[in-house]
Amino acid sequence: MGKSHGICKVCNKPYYGQGKYCCSIECRNIYLTNKKLNISDSERKRRSEFMTLKTKNKKLSQEHKNKIGKASELHWQNKEYREKNCKSREGREVTQETRDKISHSQEGRKNPWTTEYNKNRVPPHDWHHTEASKQTIREKVSGNKNGQYGKLPPKVKPITFIDVKGRIFIFRSKWEEKFAQYLDNCNIDWDYEKTTYRLSDGSTYTPDFFTANCIFEVKGFTYKRSMEKFECFKKDYPYLNIVLANRFYFTQELQIKL
Repeated sequence: MGKSHGICKVCNKPYYGQGKYCCSIECRNIYLTNKKLNISDSERKRRSEFMTLKTKNKKLSQEHKNKIGKASELHWQNKEYREKNCKSREGREVTQETRDKISHSQEGRKNPWTTEYNKNRVPPHDWHHTEASKQTIREKVSGNKNGQYGKLPPKVKPITFIDVKGRIFIFRSKWEEKFAQYLDNCNIDWDYEKTTYRLSDGSTYTPDFFTANCIFEVKGFTYKRSMEKFECFKKDYPYLNIVLANRFYFTQELQIKL
């Protein structure tokens, strides 16, 4: 068989061939992962350079890529692994040079979300939820479970209004303020957002103004989603007298100048 090249560092058996320190792949893996055996920095660098050159021009098959993706997905499903990975990144600052490299790597065709690079992938804004997922989301964010429940949208400036009875209200728009002034001028008793209704799709709806025999929903500007919800509210509660106070209602019915 010839002269051996050395003694294996793990099993102490002689090995033959061009390997170094170990007689087999199993012993080599044990040798590299065993913390009791020290590898010099120069040897570690040499092995790293060797593996880099070996795999530099090697193309992975689709099957191999799928295996790597599946293994990575299983890792991230592990809660301990995610916490450990996130904790290891705490306090780490990303330099501007690294940011520029990341931006450059995602330009044009290199960006995985561009249709030219991969036409089979669907951008996030084109994803569609199933009815089951929509229902789950509604249950989690409806009513007082929503973090914005009872709060104004961040870009809306609140309007403070004091009625003839001295009550203080916070309105979301000038339209609501004008409508409240009209009700006070007509000596009509009213209340603001006093009742919330559950809709058939699982969401909730809170109309704006309540009078003795009517419910008013003030909408200066109408959007598709808001109108769909309003129509659902009217359909679910047909016995209620519900009025949409829009621009036409203000100018034609109430004769209010906007």
